[in-house]
Amino acid sequence: GSAALHCARFGLRTLILEEHEQIGVPVHCGECLSEVAVQNLGLKLPEEVISLHVKGIRVLFPNDIEKTLTEPGYVLEKHLFEQWLIDEAVKEGAVFKPSHKVKGMTKKFKLGNQFSNWEITGKGELFPIKAKIIIDASGVAGISSKILKNSEKIEVIAGYQYEMLEVKNDG
Repeated sequence: GSAALHCARFGLRTLILEEHEQIGVPVHCGECLSEVAVQNLGLKLPEEVISLHVKGIRVLFPNDIEKTLTEPGYVLEKHLFEQWLIDEAVKEGAVFKPSHKVKGMTKKFKLGNQFSNWEITGKGELFPIKAKIIIDASGVAGISSKILKNSEKIEVIAGYQYEMLEVKNDG
């Protein structure tokens, strides 16, 4: 969403494809952003995407190690934040297409072996799509990594995340 918003702000023709019917659903991970990051990204977060204003974050590891970062920021409602980013990108001229699943990418060349564009295939009415630049924000196991065989070089470490309600919080 952030990449799409910034591309659209710079006047680039921007197409956002989402495999699911709705952005941010299902939720895959939590989200904390520092105030510095928000400022650097040129964002003005609406209150409805903010779950909690914090003075830092504390990470507790299973081996009882605790790491604390004392930088003010936000715990976000991830799905609302992602939806807001896409809405902002669309306001800047991006096009959003839900229910479009990328299944293939082929690099196309002009005469003389000069790169021309990517041809993207998949499920949805817009395919095939031609693009000069692709930003795959689908994560470490993203479709582009699989197609381009980059995922073989990535070490994946499993983790768990829980949503906890009514927990005492010191900010």
